[in-house]
Amino acid sequence: VIGIIAIEILGGVYCPLSPDDPQKRLQQLVFDVSGRLVLMHSMTPGKIDDVHISYIDELIVTNKQVDDVDVECLSSTRLTSNDLAYILFTSGSTGTPKA
Repeated sequence: VIGIIAIEILGGVYCPLSPDDPQKRLQQLVFDVSGRLVLMHSMTPGKIDDVHISYIDELIVTNKQVDDVDVECLSSTRLTSNDLAYILFTSGSTGTPKA
């Protein structure tokens, strides 16, 4: 839940992925949503390439101090009711996931 809220506050779009899915499917889903960052637990097997990965459990325990630059960056994020909040994929009747 913390990760979802953080993604929304930062103006990102939440798109849940299953670590049980095959690597090819995960790669395609990340490509389809133009994903630039994947947030996952460090115990999740690495199946995604060519995108930045951050491990939520490491971010939480880091206890990093927020500096003025971080605060300014966050405060300049503007969201509207037209911004996407999340993307969900269905399995698709053809086997190709549909957003």
